[in-house]
Amino acid sequence: MQYGVTPSIAITTLTTLSLAAATMAQASNQIIGSPTPSTGPTLAQLGSVQAYVPMKHDNCDGVVDCKIHKLATTSGNLNMKARIGMSCSAGQTVTSLAYQPEGQNIRRLINGNTNSQSRVLDVTMQPFSRDEFEKAGQAAFGGSWPIPGRSNNTTKIVKKTLKKSISVLGRCSGSAITQMKSFPVTVTTTFEDKDFPTSPPR
Repeated sequence: MQYGVTPSIAITTLTTLSLAAATMAQASNQIIGSPTPSTGPTLAQLGSVQAYVPMKHDNCDGVVDCKIHKLATTSGNLNMKARIGMSCSAGQTVTSLAYQPEGQNIRRLINGNTNSQSRVLDVTMQPFSRDEFEKAGQAAFGGSWPIPGRSNNTTKIVKKTLKKSISVLGRCSGSAITQMKSFPVTVTTTFEDKDFPTSPPR
């Protein structure tokens, strides 16, 4: 087919229409069907976390004639493993990556140009503090009780799924904007009342 300057006419041939329609369909298929790599922060919790939290009966803080459940030990594994990443658009590279469990300080993983469009790192974090486990156990066992008396819980063991939000923050080269996205994580926790059952004092 020879291309050149043609006079302006009001008649469009069927062949031209067919070619135009085919070109538009091809372009549309390329846009819709082609996978587009996702960008921004990512987090994946690695495996299920099973926490065991033994608790004992102790005095309430600042309240007389009152008992409440408290941690029976300060030791224990509070760790959770996660895979954290950041992906930038084509032509950009990751320059910053950090994460922040809800209620805690920011933990920075990358601070500087990586010369890579995406980065993924495996980290070990502690999304829940000992105080948070203790408060969750107190709620699971029904809270405080007066002296004389007995605890509110009717079972020695209570299982709860604790949930928390982890924010992942990342930045790409050529941009002053820090991208942030929050991800839920869960820890299945078994609370055991080491002093159960007890009888009220006579």
